[in-house]
Amino acid sequence: MAGQMGPFIHSNSTRIHAAPKLELMVQWLDTKVDMYCEYIPHLQLMCLPYGVDKTEWYRICKNSLAVEWNVPEDEVPAQSYFLSIMAKKYPFVKISRRITLGRCFICIKFKLLLKSGDLSKERREEINSEKKAHTQAMLAERAQYKRISASSRNPENSTLSFILDKGNGPAIPHLAQHPKSWATMTRPKTSLFAFINHGRQMKFHIPNLDEFPDDPNYAMSLIYAQLLEHAKATGSLPLYFHVQVDNCSKENKNRWLLGLFTLLAGLKIFKRITGEMLGQGHTHEDIDAEFTAVSNGLTSFDCICWSEFGAFLRRCFRGHKNQPIILSMPTIYDWKSWLDPCLRDMSGFMKFRSFKFEVLFLLSLSYLLIPFLIFVTQFILNLDGRGLTRACHVGSGKFDEPDLDRA
Repeated sequence: MAGQMGPFIHSNSTRIHAAPKLELMVQWLDTKVDMYCEYIPHLQLMCLPYGVDKTEWYRICKNSLAVEWNVPEDEVPAQSYFLSIMAKKYPFVKISRRITLGRCFICIKFKLLLKSGDLSKERREEINSEKKAHTQAMLAERAQYKRISASSRNPENSTLSFILDKGNGPAIPHLAQHPKSWATMTRPKTSLFAFINHGRQMKFHIPNLDEFPDDPNYAMSLIYAQLLEHAKATGSLPLYFHVQVDNCSKENKNRWLLGLFTLLAGLKIFKRITGEMLGQGHTHEDIDAEFTAVSNGLTSFDCICWSEFGAFLRRCFRGHKNQPIILSMPTIYDWKSWLDPCLRDMSGFMKFRSFKFEVLFLLSLSYLLIPFLIFVTQFILNLDGRGLTRACHVGSGKFDEPDLDRA
């Protein structure tokens, strides 16, 4: 009888079977911690997004298991068990008590409203509901960004994923231990453009001496230069292009950058282009981690002159496994003047944070032909002597030829 039933296990003894809920939690957390949390490199910690507490984190887990993983409700662990797994196996994941990536206006508004003491119960519940919806939307955008970044590593997906951001560099000359009199001394400011190519898992740093005004020409020229670099390194460009930039109108969120994406799609350089700008305070921590390392390096390393900026950056990242490639500033073209004659006035797009550009072929012949002829006519009439492929180099007054065929 005992041989048929198998070995008897006392209720207080160690069980021989695996713990399915433990395995489920570890698998889910391994996937979602990297997707949602913000990496703080100098502390070696992962922080939950601002506004997400333990209860909200468990609710996200419960909904994700039910909707995405099709886990029955009776197999979803209780909140106490979930939090105990977090404490034992993921002690490096912390709740964010402050905003680490800037301040989101909406998050601050909800925080101030909830501090008010004269709120009714119904109004407080309404604010909490709006806050939860805002947090869910930001998490969904972050998850989409992480999914596209990961998919670009697979060549079969034919996707190119870039992220571009700008951070502050040291004021030159810079000393890690400088005298107090330097605090009021006028010193040239520097900045740093950082690129991450997710598919090739490569980082590019471009030091910049702030001698020109911040405008769209910088972002467009850097994106153009990186496209040329990628095409030269891999031999071709993929079908789909995804680019992530800051949600600011001065450099990125404007009609000139959108016009450049339209041009790249119209010339069939890419089948589809997606431009995304995450909300302020909920941005892309992989690129912000680059600037954190530079900021920490300011307290340890000197940068006496502009020619030492590259060496300063290498010292800042000397302990990093994935070392950035230091590049010189490429040619900055006057894309604004080149594109202006062909751009129509645009309005009402500032509230959106995601833009898609692709050529639609399922159109009737008349619907396709008439706008094309109007576009060509207006394009020819508005050239005003500048030429089709010529763009002005900022600062030099000379005209350079951006060769779009090379892209």
